[in-house]
Amino acid sequence: MRCALEIDPSLAEAHAALAVLKEEVDWDWAGAEAEYHRAIELNPNDAVAHHFYSVLLENLIRLPESMAENQIALALDPASPQPHANEAGILTDMRRYDEAITKLNNLIASNPEFPPYYGYGAEVYWHQGNVDAFVADTVMAMKKNGRAERAEIFESGYRKGRLQAACTGLIEFLKDRRAPSMSRPMK
Repeated sequence: MRCALEIDPSLAEAHAALAVLKEEVDWDWAGAEAEYHRAIELNPNDAVAHHFYSVLLENLIRLPESMAENQIALALDPASPQPHANEAGILTDMRRYDEAITKLNNLIASNPEFPPYYGYGAEVYWHQGNVDAFVADTVMAMKKNGRAERAEIFESGYRKGRLQAACTGLIEFLKDRRAPSMSRPMK
């Protein structure tokens, strides 16, 4: 990215990519925000830049700003499912659980194959203390993500011994699947 920006500092996408790296790799929140601002200044119609900037703001618990950026992303690309899911996530962070569930139910009705909808739903149900619904949406998210075996183990464990058994079963499954080199203690 830096090489591209040295050649042409007006590349909005390169600034957005650098912002993601600063956020996710360096944990340089201020640097990431500056790069998002620059990317959006150069290309205000980049829905992806607005979306990722919204995620940064959500992670920084600047929720009204995050929602505003997410709304811009949705206006620019209303067919993209991820900003819709993120809206539900922001509503959840704002503790507006009923609105989040209503949004997610509508999204699932229109696109039942998008796994994050179920993951966000599980999070809402967890906050509401609805463990059965949390497990149901967690299982569905696993299935939609192509992890049917994990979903079956989690669901079966839950039926046998509630959440502790579900988690224990999943942990054991994951332990069994880890690479042999990961099972040796470090010296």
